[in-house]
Amino acid sequence: MPTSDAYELVSATRIRGTQADSVLRRIDRAVGLFVDAGTAVLLWAQVAIVLATIANRFIGRHARIEEAASDLFLWLVMFGAAAALRRGAHLRVTAVVARLPDRLRRRCETTASLLIFLFAVLLLLPADRSIVDRWSIVTPLGLHDSLRVGALLIGFALMTIVAALQLAERADVSDLLVAVNVVSLCGALLFLAKGALLALGFGSLSVFFIGLLGVCIAIGVPIAYCLGIAVIAYLSTIAGLPLDVVVTHFDEALRPTALTAVPLFIVLAFVVQMSGMLDAMVAAVRAAVGPFAGGCAYGLLITVSWAASITGFRVIDAAALHPLLFPEIRRRGGGEREMAAVLCASSALTPLVPPNIALILAASVTATAVAPLFAAALVPALAGILILALTIAVHMRDDRSEMEERNTPEEVGRALVRAAPALLPLLFMWYAVPAGVVSASEAAVLSLTFVLVLGALMYRPLSLEQISTALVEAGASAGALLFVVALAGVVVWTLMQSGFSLHVSDSLAARWTFMALSLAVFALLGAILSGLPALVLAAPLLTPLAVGFGISSVHYVIVAVLATGIGFCLPPLGGGYMRACRMAQLPPESSRRIALSYLGMLVVTLVLVAFLPLLVYG
Repeated sequence: MPTSDAYELVSATRIRGTQADSVLRRIDRAVGLFVDAGTAVLLWAQVAIVLATIANRFIGRHARIEEAASDLFLWLVMFGAAAALRRGAHLRVTAVVARLPDRLRRRCETTASLLIFLFAVLLLLPADRSIVDRWSIVTPLGLHDSLRVGALLIGFALMTIVAALQLAERADVSDLLVAVNVVSLCGALLFLAKGALLALGFGSLSVFFIGLLGVCIAIGVPIAYCLGIAVIAYLSTIAGLPLDVVVTHFDEALRPTALTAVPLFIVLAFVVQMSGMLDAMVAAVRAAVGPFAGGCAYGLLITVSWAASITGFRVIDAAALHPLLFPEIRRRGGGEREMAAVLCASSALTPLVPPNIALILAASVTATAVAPLFAAALVPALAGILILALTIAVHMRDDRSEMEERNTPEEVGRALVRAAPALLPLLFMWYAVPAGVVSASEAAVLSLTFVLVLGALMYRPLSLEQISTALVEAGASAGALLFVVALAGVVVWTLMQSGFSLHVSDSLAARWTFMALSLAVFALLGAILSGLPALVLAAPLLTPLAVGFGISSVHYVIVAVLATGIGFCLPPLGGGYMRACRMAQLPPESSRRIALSYLGMLVVTLVLVAFLPLLVYG
């Protein structure tokens, strides 16, 4: 999970004195309490509404309860995004800014905070106008649609307050003045260069969506806000359109029903960890395969695949998987590099294991049905796991050291029996969602209910305080992720309106040339934009072109998900690779060669899946 390290500014001169500092802290606590409580209540309401929908279907009624979930969803996203901003939980790239000298780093961080503040301020009036425009629209529940889109105004207002508090509490006066001057200068240059940019035609897109976007990412601006800043600058400078279109298409990007499953899977992730179910799975893996040659690596592969598939989100791997095998590996004096490589490759593959959130997001932004996507992804995912297992067998064939003393068959059996219920939610989702028995949201809520009940009976019952914490953390994580989805949708609409897609399709004549270039694009963007943001940005832009070339959208989305995952974990840029090295407490260069050998096998799998559709459709 991202942290707030990028905002920890140290300086001698502050904007406020001691008394003002106390006032700011009280305001921050009040805002935090309001945002966290709102996030928890809204997410709890989503769970209750989905349960009520299932109950109504069971008793044969057809009430419009699900409409309420759609109306509340936008509120949940905006409150969650505000909570993520306050917690520093938005997805960002810190590799560049972390290597800068302290003074320059502080100024970059202050500039990033200022840009976030300006972004939120600029969208306040358009959000307010959208409330007026939607008053005449009445939802199926008989409510004015203004009540739903009012979430945009409240959300952007909360972000404005949070960003202002961060600037006031943490920014140095001189750094803030530098940030204001830099942002003002950049804005003036874009305004003065408007004529030259218009003369560039499609080339002007690269100025905003490569140049400006890249600079914002490099200085540590969260990726979602980078997308928003780039699109606002383009629309204001080149297109000459009002910012109302940003608010409109932000809302439209969050309309797909499948997106409502995202926060539900994330809260499931937290509950699985808190309930002790993950601990039982880890213990069973350690008992069954730990003592054998390569057992540590097999155990890590199994556990990562299980955890990522059942929860669909990598919020628990650092906390839960690190104690799995790394301490034992260090104790026996070797193997950390191999384990880091296995963790890296496993993380690259798991977005393809249904019902991972990556598949749900890709289905939503490309208008692809979730059920056939889950069904088609299962075979390539299992094939990738098998290939990684064979690679482990080759790499560790001479490993004869044991992680620990062998357990007796009775001990192994008890561990497996205790962990067996943890597989039931996964098997249920593998069957029920592709078969159309339940939707992804319903599968997540039913699995969540099962985990809560099972945890109370077999593992570790959760208190109300723990459940509330899980709701807040999950809401903030979901808000951060869905905020990226919404702003990526605005960027995609902007690029399509510019004629970019037609320009690309006219430049490519061959179907397989397009597929080969797609692999490179998704892998590169996955490395730069940390995985999921790359997927939700590029997939909706390129999938219609793929369909035009005669490629099935289901097939193309699976290829995109796997390519993005590989890019995310590809040394030396990939965030997944860097995280694996941190967990193994290794310098990044130490495990690069081994990681590339594992990822190379996944690249072979990717090429086969891309150019042999029968592997997807059987």
